[in-house]
Amino acid sequence: MLQLYDFRGERMIKVVGACLILFGCVFAGVYLSSSLSVRVRVLNSFLQSFDIMKAEICGKLTPLEDVIEYLSRVTSAPLCVFYQNCFDKMKENRDVPFRIIWNKELRRSEFLRLKKYEVDKIVELGNILGRYGAEEQNIAIGHMSRCIESMILSVEKELGQFGKLYLKLGIICGIALVIVFA
Repeated sequence: MLQLYDFRGERMIKVVGACLILFGCVFAGVYLSSSLSVRVRVLNSFLQSFDIMKAEICGKLTPLEDVIEYLSRVTSAPLCVFYQNCFDKMKENRDVPFRIIWNKELRRSEFLRLKKYEVDKIVELGNILGRYGAEEQNIAIGHMSRCIESMILSVEKELGQFGKLYLKLGIICGIALVIVFA
């Protein structure tokens, strides 16, 4: 007896594969777009935390460790995790200068989704915090706040230009790959 080949299983695999390719490309577009949104949110959180830091250090003369602990409680996610990590390291390693802790934790915090130049700029503030008097720290925090405001404007502009583009490119690339592999 002659048996006919069953094409349904092969077609089903192609359909599932096409859906996975399309989903993967759309997900990549969504991820890139959301990365810009997260950067804006994180930079805004940094800006707010610098205002709090300035008030605590310069106005109330609060010790740096207490300021960092306070920021770990009042800032929004994901920045609160960064401040909590800094605070934990400060408690664990009292002999390590704050600037080293600040630097290491910023560079380890990929979850903040900041670009290298943004991290490098924020690292500069850690070199001054806790090392100088309140007035010098006030000037440094004010300068950093202005830099962060500039970064926010730049990332918001990028989000406006490329946010929807990433989503559309993800869909278009997914459809194109499905057509090519079909």
